[in-house]
Formats: sequence, C-alpha cells, structure tokens
Amino acid sequence: MIINTFISDGGPIPEYTNVSLRQARKTNPDEDIRFICKDDQKIFNELDIMWVPQDSINSNLLERFNKICWFKKHDTPHTSYPSPDLFWHRTAERIYYLEAYITENNLENVFHFENDVLLYGVLDLVPACNLMMVLPMSRNKTTFAFSHIPESKHIRKVCQYFNWLLSVYGEQQLTQHLQDHVSEMSLLHMAFKE
Repeated sequence: MIINTFISDGGPIPEYTNVSLRQARKTNPDEDIRFICKDDQKIFNELDIMWVPQDSINSNLLERFNKICWFKKHDTPHTSYPSPDLFWHRTAERIYYLEAYITENNLENVFHFENDVLLYGVLDLVPACNLMMVLPMSRNKTTFAFSHIPESKHIRKVCQYFNWLLSVYGEQQLTQHLQDHVSEMSLLHMAFKE
C-alpha cells in the first residue's frame, strides 16, 4: 500500500506530484494508493487513487504538534530562495497526518514517498523488514523521501519523539545541537541516531 500526503490550505496539488503519481501507478498498477490532501483532485479518479480528506484526520499527536511547533514561519537560512511561510511546518505536519491515518485504520506495510520522487520498480520487490525504513540524506539529515512503515507503532514512536524534542528544547538549543535549522529531516536524523 502507498499513502502519500500534501498538507495545505487547499487547491490543486503541484504538477510534479501528478507526475510522481502517474509513475507510481505505471510501475505498480495493482497497488492500493491513497492520498491525503485538502481537496479531491481529478487525477485521483483517473489513476484509481483513493482520496483521504485531510480534514477527516485528527489525532492527539497531531494536535500536540500544532500546539508546540515553534518553526511555523521558519525558512531555510543562507539560501537564495527562502522557503514560503509554513513550508517546514507542513513538511513535518504531514508525518503526523500519515501516522494518524495508519494508526486509525490499523494499516501495515505502508510505503510513503515524497511528491517529487519517481518510482521505477515494483514495491513487492522491496525486501521485507520489520523495522521502519527511511533514507539517510547527509551528515545531519534523514528523509522520508522513500520510506516503509511496517506497523503503526513505528511512525507513532517517531511522532512522539518529535513532540518530546520540540517541547523540551527551544529553537536555539535544538538548532545548535542539530547544527542545522529544525525540520522533519533534522528531527528524523536525531530520532534514528538516538
């Protein structure tokens, strides 16, 4: 099963997401694909993708994250193209939507990949593993770019850890420890390192 997300205030999903979904369906024609977002999209019907309304999902972990998250207007420092408001907040928030949906529906063996990732193989060929699989990206970042979640307890533990980090440490202290700005990639790196 594939579950992807695009958490927003509504409107169309980006064109690159349509390309990613077309490729996923092409390489995995029989896979159950679900997509969490604000509004239904024409491509979902075309590709036999189940739309999961973002507003239908809620959890204590998600509510807690939105109360304690202090990087809502945080952009990437030292870049030519600063991130838009809520960019880093939303990239982290989507993991909570994913966790809530997987937990609520007691789903197993879920693949998640980011909306700019293209699949070139059949997911049935990915070796089975009873641990959550994510990808290292750099010396201080780990990414959900392509991930496998065998059971809800794994992603729930990650979200609980994120909430703990954000509630215990302030921005300056966490940024200094991570040696980077705070994002779901730096938090995920810390979670899997520790």
